[in-house]
This record gives sequence, C-alpha cells and structure tokens, in this order.
Amino acid sequence: MKISERLLAWQVLLSLSEGKGFSLAADKFGRDEAFYCRLTHGLETEIGIRLTEPHSRPVRLTQDAIELLPDKYKWITNR
Repeated sequence: MKISERLLAWQVLLSLSEGKGFSLAADKFGRDEAFYCRLTHGLETEIGIRLTEPHSRPVRLTQDAIELLPDKYKWITNR
C-alpha cells in the first residue's frame, strides 16, 4: 500500500470515528463507498489488525482502531 493510500485510509477511519459512515467519507473525499471499504480492508490486512466491526451498520471502529487513532492524529491531519 502506498503512503498516500495509507494516509487516506486513516483519514477515512478518522471520519468513521466521528460517526460518519463510508457514504459521508465518499462525499468528503470524492470516491465511492466500495473504494473506501477496500482501502480500509487493505490497511487492516497490511497492519494485521481489524479496524472496523465486520457486520455493524452503521460502521463502527474496533477498540484497536479507537486506541490507534490518537497516535495517528497528527499525521492524518497534518498538524
């Protein structure tokens, strides 16, 4: 996974943590929901940790994702 894709996947996860689903992420970042689902799954595969609950609607983050996001926040938001 390219660094730009990894960054986008974390941005989508941050959006999901704010209670926004993949459809709102799609609106915000300009691609379809399926693209962001695949991107997030690719990140999960790369790091070996499930980040979203597989069958929850609306999409929910796992506890692992919730714990990882603060460490990634500065990188995700460029702050």
